[in-house]
Amino acid sequence: MSHFPIPITGFAMCNAIGHDRDRVRASLFEGRSGLGPSPIELPFETVVGAVDLELPCLPAALEAWSTRTTRIARHLLEGLGSELTGLRERWRPERIAVLLGTSTGGADVTEEA
Repeated sequence: MSHFPIPITGFAMCNAIGHDRDRVRASLFEGRSGLGPSPIELPFETVVGAVDLELPCLPAALEAWSTRTTRIARHLLEGLGSELTGLRERWRPERIAVLLGTSTGGADVTEEA
């Protein structure tokens, strides 16, 4: 199996300590944890790192898939606007990937189930 480098040409972040790269970086250097009480009622005491952000709505055509996770993804994609535009000008669509990583995305939906 051969390995070859894959460039990362842009990235966005949204988490409990910031809604974009600059805020996350500043919060890390300030030593902020972002942990606090859960925004949803749970039958036990805990702290969570919840995203505290007014999230954008999805377009009407995508409303059926509107969840907190997809609205966070939309926020992140909006933050990558110029980087994605540059990639689209240079590469075919099948050469571009957007990856989403989450540790507990959708936890609120899981807890409600």
